[in-house]
Amino acid sequence: MREIKFRAWNKGDKVMIYDLNYPRIKHGFLVHYENDVLMQYTGLRDKNGKDIYEGDIVRYENFGFDPSNGECPFEIGEILFYDYQWTIDKEWINEFEMEKLEVVGNIYENIELLEGDE
Repeated sequence: MREIKFRAWNKGDKVMIYDLNYPRIKHGFLVHYENDVLMQYTGLRDKNGKDIYEGDIVRYENFGFDPSNGECPFEIGEILFYDYQWTIDKEWINEFEMEKLEVVGNIYENIELLEGDE
């Protein structure tokens, strides 16, 4: 069974909050504030052992890479919960491939990573 935990991006203070314990859990319920955007832990870790959360930006190997055509051997994408599963940019990826990911940022602090090619 995977561990259930969350982090939150506080839009007002522009800070990521990882410790959502007191006062954010009250009487067994997760309480968040209007300025918070909650992101759930996927239950998976990247290749460096870092927790992977919804909204993380990950770098992963482009398995269709062909050096002769000059394509980049790596892709960048966002972790999303889509169609009842964890995905990268709404594309399904199996758990074995998830273990090869590397978290390089998140959509709130590092959005520029998604704006261009690597």
